[in-house]
Formats: sequence, C-alpha cells, structure tokens
Amino acid sequence: MRAIIASAHKAEGGVLTQLFASDLDGTLLNPLHVTDRTIVRAVRAAIASGRHFAIATGRFMRSGKAIGFGELPVEVVCANGALVFGQSGQLLRSMPLDSSFVEELLRSFPTIGFDFIGTQHIYTRLSAAQRVAQLRAPNLLVRIVMRGMTTDADDVWVTDQSAAQILSHDIVKVNCRISDEGAKTDLSAFLYERRDSVVNAPFNPSMFEITGVGVDKGAAVAWLAGSLGIPAEDVVVYGDGGNDVAMLRRFSSLGCSYATHGACEQAKLAASSTIGSNVVHAVPRHVMSILCAEGPICGE
Repeated sequence: MRAIIASAHKAEGGVLTQLFASDLDGTLLNPLHVTDRTIVRAVRAAIASGRHFAIATGRFMRSGKAIGFGELPVEVVCANGALVFGQSGQLLRSMPLDSSFVEELLRSFPTIGFDFIGTQHIYTRLSAAQRVAQLRAPNLLVRIVMRGMTTDADDVWVTDQSAAQILSHDIVKVNCRISDEGAKTDLSAFLYERRDSVVNAPFNPSMFEITGVGVDKGAAVAWLAGSLGIPAEDVVVYGDGGNDVAMLRRFSSLGCSYATHGACEQAKLAASSTIGSNVVHAVPRHVMSILCAEGPICGE
C-alpha cells in the first residue's frame, strides 16, 4: 500500500518520504537487540538518497554509534521523546520533569533503584556494583528488557548519587523495574495521583518509564520533522511497544505508521498497518521497498 501511495504521490510531483523514524527493540533491531548488515544497509541507503533517518527509542543515547551505526548521520529521539539529538550529537530539544516531582519521588521511594536520565548522563543512587548486578538479572527476559531501557556505556552512568546531586540536574525521564508487587502497586498509585503532570509509558509492562505529560515519541518526531522543514505527511514511523503507541497513532491518519508483527495489541491498533517481524528484518526491508518505489530525493 505504501508503495502504491508513493508512486501516486511521485506522479503528482509531490515531495516523497523525507524522514524515517523507527523504534529499536522489537522493531528496527534484530532479535539479539543489535544492528547487522541488513539494518545498516537500509539506514545508509535512506540517508544516501537525501532522506533523514531518526532513531526513536526509550533508551538514552546521543548518537547511533552505540548501536552500530558508526558515523552515519542519524537523528536521535530518545528517552521516549524527552530528548532530541541532531546528526552531530548536539542537543536540539529537552523536556525536563518538574524538579518538585523528582524530589518527591526520591523522598517517597528511597529504596528503589531508579535511573534518572539527564541530558548527558544517567544518574542513580545505586553503586556501580549494584547497577551491574541489576543488569545481570538471572532471568534472560528481564536482562533483555533492561537492555532496552538503558545503555551499557560506562561513560553515561554516574553512580552513588545523593538526592541533592540528582536534583542538581535537569531530569527528563525516570526508569525502573520493580519485582516487589507491593512496591509496584505503591508506585503505580503515586503516579496515578500525579497523572496531570507525569505519564508512565513503558515499552514493556514490567517496567516504569516516567516522563512529563505531553512527552512522547510522536510529539518529538513531529517536532523534529518541523525543525527540518518536513511536513507530517512525508514522515514514516515504525514501532512495537507501549511507548510507541502515541507515535504510531499520531501518524496513522496519514497511512504512514507501521507496527511490527510482534507488536503489542495497542501498538497494532494505533498503527495504520502491520508489517512483518523484526526476526526477518521487516523494517529495513520496508524502508528499502519505499526507497525503490519512490526513487531518490537527491537531484530532484
């Protein structure tokens, strides 16, 4: 369907897809949560054709280098849309949480090992050893899910932080995984009482991913497109998880949002279409099919 729309659009002399934006885990990345030649080739082809390619993730990252894109000039929408970085890693947009909320969270839940994401680092009250132990949970599924929330780059993490040290930074997002059902219920109730100012939109139901109200991947991708002078109808987005729903819904009326086969039901309902699984490289193959159908932007 996208190829048909693209061909008709081109025949009318319209501008074609100018920005691809894709979630990572369960979407663009392979089942091992890493890039490979097929993925890199599609991203490189999109950029070489004169288009923009943006990562849209709940993870914290300042560039595509951390996931194997090397020097490819990709934009990064991260922390569920709370941060937007340009092709050179420069900070373009930041949507911090209210500091009074962060202070109250720290005070109310002193034993929970939250990840407090700032504009340049992730701060935690945990020690370095505790953080490593958390990421090396005995359950394989938990390890994969935690990998999708954070980054293993040592220079990103700042451990052993006091509440005062954390509050000295602009915090844009808070992550955590809680195994204790009582603590999980308490935190859920705490967030529900503050639903007018914060939202929890995790990509996996076992997690908490807290940002300010109105902060989501869809709003951030729309902002990025606007800053690049790209109309919404020339944006294509891909996702699979709960934190992709707002992005998929925002662009669905234009027929340009796609959920992968393994996506959660909310994501599938929000998307304009469902494509194949990340196991068979559905997203990079779909990107390539659009490029083949539309032809290059360069030189048009």
